[in-house]
Parts: sequence; C-alpha cells; structure tokens
Amino acid sequence: MSWNSADRLIDVFGAQLDPETIATVMDIQDRMRAIMESYTTFPDLLGVPDGELRPNRRGESSLPLRRALEKAAAEDVCVILDKSADLFEHVNRMERTRPAA
Repeated sequence: MSWNSADRLIDVFGAQLDPETIATVMDIQDRMRAIMESYTTFPDLLGVPDGELRPNRRGESSLPLRRALEKAAAEDVCVILDKSADLFEHVNRMERTRPAA
C-alpha cells in the first residue's frame, strides 16, 4: 500500500471494513505521509551525504536536525510495519472465518 492509495482502498472497500481496520489503514497512511513530507520539506538535509551537508543559517551543523528527522522517520517506519502486519493478520482471520460460498 502506498500512502496515496489508502483513500482509494477505503473508497472501494470501506463498506466491508470494520472501523478498527479503517483506523489502521488511515494511521498507516498518516505515517507514510509524514515521512514523505519530511523528505519534501528538507531535501537539502535528507537527500545528501553527510560530507556534503551544509551548515544551517547560523553556521551550526545541520547534522543534529538531520539525525532527529531520520529517527522520526525510522520510528514511523516501525509503526507502519507493525500496523501492516496487524492488518494482514486481521485479513487472514477474516478469510478463515468467512463462510464458504
């Protein structure tokens, strides 16, 4: 699932999804969007090697900010993976309990 496909997923399958599943999909989407927004907002920090990182406007190293952004993105990725695994487990449980057609 990409961050921009969650809306489509909910549009197409929303009536068949329970509120907990919809909330999980939306949380995954929000975390993906946060990661993308960081990279879009700070391409000069997150898109260059450490050796090419320029100082900030005060002449200080930009590395602490970069590390904080990387840590936040890593935490978001962990949540995305956990929630995705939960979502897959939920779908598998639904499949196993669905009456045969």
